[in-house]
Amino acid sequence: MRIKVGARIRAERKAKKFSQADLEQRCGVARCRISWLENGRAVPTIETLERIADALEVPLHQLFRDIEQPASASTAAERIVAKRGTRSKRARSERFVEELRQVNLCEDDQDLLLYIARGLANRGR
Repeated sequence: MRIKVGARIRAERKAKKFSQADLEQRCGVARCRISWLENGRAVPTIETLERIADALEVPLHQLFRDIEQPASASTAAERIVAKRGTRSKRARSERFVEELRQVNLCEDDQDLLLYIARGLANRGR
């Protein structure tokens, strides 16, 4: 199963009742680019995904959910994020990695998740 980020962006945008022009104004990504992303004609960068997620007011990980995936998977990810604020940074990191191990991802999705994590880690340096 492949994650269809463009389909998730479209679904979230429509759920918020935003047009592509509304999303363009909120995140600064050109409307034609949003269209390309939604239709799978372009691959978004991490920065673009962050801007879109912020504009849609959803956590970044939600853009990687499969459209048919049950809502319980989303709430599990939200619980992981909510738990992070109560522990030390190292304990939170260890717990987060353990929670990720319990999520069933195909190999392609695991590769994508690792790619994003590396990009975020390199940006923090």
